[in-house]
Amino acid sequence: MTGSDLEKHTHSSVVSDDDIRAIEVFLAKESELLKKKDLDGISALYTEDAVLLPPYSDTMQGREAVKRFREHQFNVFDNIEQKAEALEVVGMGGLVAIRYTYVFSGQQKGQTDIESRGRGVALFKRTSEGMKLYWDIWNNPPS
Repeated sequence: MTGSDLEKHTHSSVVSDDDIRAIEVFLAKESELLKKKDLDGISALYTEDAVLLPPYSDTMQGREAVKRFREHQFNVFDNIEQKAEALEVVGMGGLVAIRYTYVFSGQQKGQTDIESRGRGVALFKRTSEGMKLYWDIWNNPPS
């Protein structure tokens, strides 16, 4: 869902057109950096106090923990592709939350291609450097 479709699913006057564009740019940038395996670039998208809650894993807190998570992902997978789509946007003061779906694909080294589909909720902070990911919680529903 992009542009005007996403605007229809915005539930707060606190969410501006700039916020919606920033989320869309963020999701595209994240996808591009994952594909390139750009560890520093992907880490810079997160706040210093970011929190990840991936499925089947412990909570990861802080940008360095995010960097280690992504580094592990880059070591395990080749040909990474990720497409995320925001379904709903809600603003709360200096924060913007999205409900999203994603498709992640890659090839585990020496194995066959995998594809994982899931959904999540992400919380972004508006910063002087633009929108940064603060919390990201996602899961993979059963097949």
